[in-house]
Amino acid sequence: MAPNPVRTFKADQLQVQVYSSQEDLSESISQQVHAYLKERIQSQGSASAILATGNSQIKFLARLVSLGGIDWSKVTLFHMDEYLGITPDHKASFRYYMRERVESLVKPKVFHYLQGEALL
Repeated sequence: MAPNPVRTFKADQLQVQVYSSQEDLSESISQQVHAYLKERIQSQGSASAILATGNSQIKFLARLVSLGGIDWSKVTLFHMDEYLGITPDHKASFRYYMRERVESLVKPKVFHYLQGEALL
């Protein structure tokens, strides 16, 4: 069962949920995203999601991947950002981060990456 937020409020049109710990936040949100992806696949035959990187996402991504029950071959993933001038195999690359923590574990239909080494 997902932990409940300790506080909720609305900022403009955005519903905000505050949790007592990063663990509670990661557990609750991973379960919400999991349910959403499963529902989209069931109702539309596929799903798409944009994933963020960084230390704040590590527990969420690990929990989402571990939940199981999603047909990842029907999910198209995107990542949000990348460092300019960095190659995909650089240890600080967000593409590297996503390949190691998500793509290699769930094998999505496709994962669209930003090309940090692309010239402007």
